[in-house]
Amino acid sequence: MNQCTSCPCCGADSSLWLSTNDRNRNISDEEFGYYRCVNCGLVFIDPIPEALAQYYEGGYQGIPESIDQLRELAAKERYRLAPVLDKCGGDLLEIGPWIGIFSLNAKDAGFNVEVIEMNAGASNFLRDIVGIKVTNTNDPRSALIDSEKRYDVIALWHSLEHLPKPWEVLEAAAKRLKPDGKLLIAIPNVDSLQAKLMQKYWWHLDAPRHLYFWSPNDLERLVNRLGLVTEKLETNDRLSDLLAVGAWQHFFEEFIKIKYIRGAFVGLVAPILAKFSQKMGRGAGLTATFRAPV
Repeated sequence: MNQCTSCPCCGADSSLWLSTNDRNRNISDEEFGYYRCVNCGLVFIDPIPEALAQYYEGGYQGIPESIDQLRELAAKERYRLAPVLDKCGGDLLEIGPWIGIFSLNAKDAGFNVEVIEMNAGASNFLRDIVGIKVTNTNDPRSALIDSEKRYDVIALWHSLEHLPKPWEVLEAAAKRLKPDGKLLIAIPNVDSLQAKLMQKYWWHLDAPRHLYFWSPNDLERLVNRLGLVTEKLETNDRLSDLLAVGAWQHFFEEFIKIKYIRGAFVGLVAPILAKFSQKMGRGAGLTATFRAPV
């Protein structure tokens, strides 16, 4: 494995950050290298696996059989709308919604919702069952460029890390915002305490499905260069806490073999460690909102 390579975003030198395999699903024993750019801070996998689709087989969640089943799932995650509720009733585009938990909550809250989704099955479900306008494509950048519509909100809820050339998608999205429109981004926080401690064992690394990561400062710098103003960056919100607890639990379940000790760490120690990282401002997730100029 190469010790250095060029950053796909800015072209600067990038050194090997860590190497790992598909620890979450064990689909293959292939080793993947993640590199960190010395200039823009991007953390990226190189090379991207040619047969990447095989690592997504089964998805992250099954497609529900009905909108009622989706609504049951979505009810627990209405809090995700909090950063954009001031735009309620406006036009909202979600990029990479999968089964549409965020999109359904946005629709129920009064937004006019559209989505860009690459999976055909998920797209059919969102269009035919949920009643959302869908653009089914694996090229969200082109879909944004080809559109003339502008939005009050564009959301990438834990989808940015999966996209090819996500910096180009962000640039296109910034141009599709209405004046004072919001860009909502949620991604795993590569600068989290967990990422520092666990490294290749960090659950949210999720190699090779997660292709790109930014620290809060690096993401902010990138989006600010696109002309958007930072409204809020959080690593201690509710989602970050849930991500942190889940990763610690997964870590203990993998490495502690004695059942009762493992149970104590999963049930008691994991939430304590998650709270500690939150208080340090080094939570497992990053949720950021940016505004377009008025």
